[in-house]
Amino acid sequence: MEYRGARERICELVGDLDDAALAKIVPACPAWTVHNTVSHVAGIAVALTSGDFPSGDQQAWLDGLVDKRRDRPTAEVVDEWTAAGEATEAFISNLGDGGGQMVYDVVAHEHDIRHALGRPGARDSSGVTACASAMSRLLEADLGSAGLPAIRITSAGRTWNVGSGEPCLAIELEPFELIRVFGSRRSEQQLRALPWQGDLDRYLPALAHQPFPVADIVE
Repeated sequence: MEYRGARERICELVGDLDDAALAKIVPACPAWTVHNTVSHVAGIAVALTSGDFPSGDQQAWLDGLVDKRRDRPTAEVVDEWTAAGEATEAFISNLGDGGGQMVYDVVAHEHDIRHALGRPGARDSSGVTACASAMSRLLEADLGSAGLPAIRITSAGRTWNVGSGEPCLAIELEPFELIRVFGSRRSEQQLRALPWQGDLDRYLPALAHQPFPVADIVE
């Protein structure tokens, strides 16, 4: 399962880190360290499989998961996450297509951690390719909220439209770059340098699912 693969890669990445490495700031999530980022993905899995669902302010719920683990050893957080592995996979399976969002989140944060540590890898994993569907659903919602027509995307030999109506913007990207671009892991300057076909300025508000990084993210 793609979620399990990303979880195992993250656990392996952080398993031999010292305190200084675990305290490194994650540029894609500058409010978090490597330890905080692990706490985020682990905390979501543990909470959802134990029946602790967000109610009201979802961001406050997410922040609380990280805060709860802030002073705990990373190894303990990893063990907690691993112990919840089978239950998490069952939970994702029961969500159907909606489970792709959890896969997208963990794969995105895997590469956020890799960037912070200077340990790139797994960019051609099946998990990266699988994230295209969840990414497309998020982008479709953002385009709808902004009242914008579809975007035509080409990646890994496949072309599809995201959104409604005739596409007025198009882009071709490799799978890894695709999920980083549309996952708010590229600055506005980096987005403008890409080979868009169409009026990018019109679409920029819908591409900022989260605020664009202030500095370029060069992985």
